Amino acid sequence: MMKHFTIDEADWAKLMDLSREARNTPVIALSVADGLAGRDFASLARQRVLAYWKVLGAKYGFDPSRGVQPVDEARRIVGALALPTR
Repeated sequence: MMKHFTIDEADWAKLMDLSREARNTPVIALSVADGLAGRDFASLARQRVLAYWKVLGAKYGFDPSRGVQPVDEARRIVGALALPTR
């Protein structure tokens, strides 16, 4: 069952910064000489957002891998499945 989670201001600000960076990062492929063949800056920025969702999930008790839905962005509330209790 989906529950609501309120993200604190500092965590939300970081998430918004990472998300903005991912939206605004152009797709620029790197060459073999750069040592990152097949990677592009946009996918690297997106991976940072996904990694931070995992951090937030662990901190607030939800499972980001099963989807997170905005509920009230002004109040920093998201809906997600809670992590199983131990």
